[in-house]
Amino acid sequence: MIKATKVALGSLECHHALDAISSNGTWIPISHMLAPSFSPQSPSYLSVVTGSNKYDEESIQTGIEVVYTMVGTAHTGVYKPDMVKQPSDKEFVKGDPEWVAVFFKYMSQMLEDGRLTGHPFDVIDGGLAGVGEGLRRLQRGQARGVKYVYKIGEVE
Repeated sequence: MIKATKVALGSLECHHALDAISSNGTWIPISHMLAPSFSPQSPSYLSVVTGSNKYDEESIQTGIEVVYTMVGTAHTGVYKPDMVKQPSDKEFVKGDPEWVAVFFKYMSQMLEDGRLTGHPFDVIDGGLAGVGEGLRRLQRGQARGVKYVYKIGEVE
């Protein structure tokens, strides 16, 4: 995976990555796909999505700063105090609420004018009674590229 990523990048350098799994050490190989940076003006960031690890393994490439991507910073502009790893720069997420406000306004405009579409979905009738049908579809391999939606209040 590391080699394939570096080949795909060619002469380009990658300085930002998101580890959307963040378990069982997935952040370690991702850190080796990034170009290390030793300059505070242009850091290389590896963002993880769980706050339960210190992310201090020696096998993380030097010159990579591990930070959290956490929805809570969009509301508060700070990391939760009980998170194991705290940012070296407390100001890093302070502007998140303002950024998120602009981001979601832009996303809404893109959805409205069709430049962005949601993930395909199928509504399965019957409320919670329809969950069995959804499971059968999964077992038959019919759930490729589609999400199943259940209207919980609906009863047949």
